[in-house]
Order: sequence, then structure tokens, then C-alpha cells
Amino acid sequence: MEVGSTQSEHFALWIYISRHFIDVWSHLTAATDSDVKQIQMVVGEEATDLILHIMSRITKKLDYCFDPREPFIQAGNTPLWNAVIQLKKRGVRLRFIIDVTQETISNCKEIIRYAEVGHIDLIKANFGIADGMEYLSYVTDANKQFAKQLLYGNVDSFVATQQYLFDYLWSKSVPAKEKIREIEKGMIRDFIETIQEPQQTQKLAFDIINSSMDEVLILFPTVNAFRRAENQGLLELLGKARERGVNVRILIHVNDEKTREMTQKKFNEKNFKINMQYITKDLQTTMTTMVVDQAVCLSIEVNDETKENFEDTAGLATYSNSESTVSSCISIFETLWIQSELDKQNKIKQVYFQLFKGFKLKDETYRRRWLSERRTKQMQAKE
Repeated sequence: MEVGSTQSEHFALWIYISRHFIDVWSHLTAATDSDVKQIQMVVGEEATDLILHIMSRITKKLDYCFDPREPFIQAGNTPLWNAVIQLKKRGVRLRFIIDVTQETISNCKEIIRYAEVGHIDLIKANFGIADGMEYLSYVTDANKQFAKQLLYGNVDSFVATQQYLFDYLWSKSVPAKEKIREIEKGMIRDFIETIQEPQQTQKLAFDIINSSMDEVLILFPTVNAFRRAENQGLLELLGKARERGVNVRILIHVNDEKTREMTQKKFNEKNFKINMQYITKDLQTTMTTMVVDQAVCLSIEVNDETKENFEDTAGLATYSNSESTVSSCISIFETLWIQSELDKQNKIKQVYFQLFKGFKLKDETYRRRWLSERRTKQMQAKE
């Protein structure tokens, strides 16, 4: 997004919105009761209480545009942030617009765990709309200190204007995840690292899963490789990633149907909401491969397949963010995933045909006589 055009668009929008604030302040003196349509300024502790009360009764969505450096929205530090987490748990749609910078990346990553986040360069705004019916905006002083002042309004025309503004900004935003990758790509040069110590490899695998924001792909070349990872607590870690909205897909190579059924049964008992599939086609590799957020990949060699502990079996590991390396790993995984889907469909067909095997079903042809056909025959009979 070009900074110049962005600033001019925002300036025009602020002029448009500022005209409506004349109506805002004209309503301030008329505000008397929370049950009537009003716009009012709330100060002190009442401001915090009001916004928490509003958030507690949201049922559909919360749209908010803010600066992630503001102290009152620091992830994990305030009652307001705890209320955001509760909204996520209740299934409320959360859309936030922020300016993702190198300074705010850490906080933005935490916010992305709970909300859809869009990025706009140099955005300067602090307002939100709850369920499309209530407007709220925290007021801070020039030093970015929280002033405990809240502008609140539920006048239909005013809220509709603010919703229009937010929707416009949202349409102009780019996914925050893309901006974060762009920043981090510029901060970190392409690398390919070789890791020899199994403990260091395991720690790295756990760290990149914990930092995942979008997707985790894992290919296990054998069932034993999967079981070793399971014993190390990998599934629990992936389950937590899934809870924060990360798409997790696991692909396991198996030699026979019995092994697949036993593995799936044990997996189902743990009730992880992870998409897991199997492939019987022989693999050209014996390495466990992991791709996270389409940004980094980790490949781990196996020295001794018969051992049960990861430390006793893990060989050299390769960790890289090289675009060509990551793309290659993704391509291999997706190809095998498609193959596993086709295998699954073929098995369903086999079960279906086996189900009706032995039944003497006769071929029958059904023909529907359309009204037009009947009329044609009636006219021919009259002639």
C-alpha cells in the first residue's frame, strides 16, 4: 500500500466523519438515560465499567480500529483484553484494524490468536462498533496515556456512519499475517541451518509450533515416527495451536489397514480437532518434515527406526526459511495429501460395493412421462 495515497484517503475520510461529530456533540447535553438513543462522554471508572458491560452482551460481532501500542489494549494485560478472549470463546466475530510495525509485531501476533486482523499503514484511529448498534471510542492524551474517557453512542444514524467507515477501512486493509511475514522477511535473511543435537531439534520444533499463526503441516514417514512425537507431547501442543485457530494437518505413512485403524482409534480417544490422514504409497524419504505458516520448514532424519525415544532415533535436522526449500516441502505434502484423499474415496467405494455384494439386484429403468409428451400423444390420437 502506498503511503501517500493512504494518507490522502484517510484525510478525506476524517473530513467526512468530522462533519458528523458536530451532530455528536449536539446530542451530548440531551443524553439522560442509557435506555434511550444518545451519545455521551463517560469518564473515570464508569468508562471501563461501561465498555466491559457492552462487551459482555455482544452476540454477533465486534469491529474495532485501534493502535496496538495503546496501554489499554495491550494483549494479556487488562480486563478489556480478557473480555476480548471471552468474546472469542462465545463465538463472536472479532475484526480489528491496526498498524503492524516492527515495534508492534509481538503484540499483534498475540491479537491474531483471537481475532481477524487487518493492517493499514499509518492508521490513526481508536473506535469500535458492537453488534452494529453501539459505538465506543477510548480517549487518550497526547502522551498515549490512558485517560479513562469513553465516547459512547447508540444513535442509529451515527453508528451507521461509523460502521460504514470501519467497513471501508477493512476493505482497504491487508491481512496482518501477510504484513508480519513481510516485516520478518526483511529482518531475517534466508538461512539453512543444520542441527545435530536431538534435544535442540525438539525444542526448535516446539518453539515454531508455539509461534504458528496460520498453518502447520507435518509428514511422518512411519507410524513409529508419529508415536515418538506423540510420546513427546507434540499432539497436545498441536491441539493448543488448533484452539487458537491454526489449521493443523498431519499425514502419516502406513503399511497396512490394521495399523491405520489402530492409530486412528488411539488418536480419536484424545479428541484432538486435528485433520489427520494416511497414505500407503511408498515414500522417497524417511525424514519427518514440518512446515509452519508457509514460512519455515524443519526436516528430521531418522537414524534407528526401531528405537522408541526421539533422542535415540533423531539424526541431523535441517531448518530453513528459504523460499525454494519451503515451497518444495509444501508441494510434496500437498501432492501426498491429494493422493490420500483419492485413496480414502476408493476405500469408500470398495466398502459400498462389498455391502451390496451377494444381493441379486435387477436392472430397472424408470421413465418419467412429461406433460408435454402426453399432450403430443393426445393430439396425435385426435388426428
